[in-house]
Amino acid sequence: MSAGKQTDYDIQEIRSLVDDLMKKPDAKAWFNDPVPTDTPFYYEVIKEPMDLGTIRGRLWGGRSSYKTAQAVIADIELVWSNCREFNEDSSEPGQAALRLSKYMQGKLRALRAGGGDGLSKRSSGLGGKWGVEQRRHLGERITLLPTERLSKVIRILKEKTNAHAVHAEEKEHVVEFSLLSDETLDELLKVMDAEGGKR
Repeated sequence: MSAGKQTDYDIQEIRSLVDDLMKKPDAKAWFNDPVPTDTPFYYEVIKEPMDLGTIRGRLWGGRSSYKTAQAVIADIELVWSNCREFNEDSSEPGQAALRLSKYMQGKLRALRAGGGDGLSKRSSGLGGKWGVEQRRHLGERITLLPTERLSKVIRILKEKTNAHAVHAEEKEHVVEFSLLSDETLDELLKVMDAEGGKR
């Protein structure tokens, strides 16, 4: 596959993106569940309703209805475009859609940044020593760290990784675990254990 095409995204990376989006306060407030059926005129205006919870259900169900990562991204974009079609951009949900869309594009840019061999390394890494669940578990451990210890972990990560793996987003740091090498994750685990990170 060519490095520059959006279809090069790994479906597991997009699953992680959906989970990440759903944790955002904006998503919890407006986009994780279907718009209530009693919302005046909504289903008359919006012919293809979509929400993040439905997307996640399709992704993690016994048989995913998505054949490509690009199909998932298209449905996520549909969530934002539906919101902006029904609401003014200046409205609270409209602003939330803009923020989440910007956040998502930043995540996708980070995934694209490696391209070619970088993508292959990420894919093989997810299937190797540090699998998806282990990376997710380590991420959960990090979120439980006190602020002082968390700052130290972020500082170490910045020293050991490229700018795409750790970046600031809306006053918080985002760690792209799919972009971290096994060696970096091993080092991070040692630091976590030394710092008394909760398992």
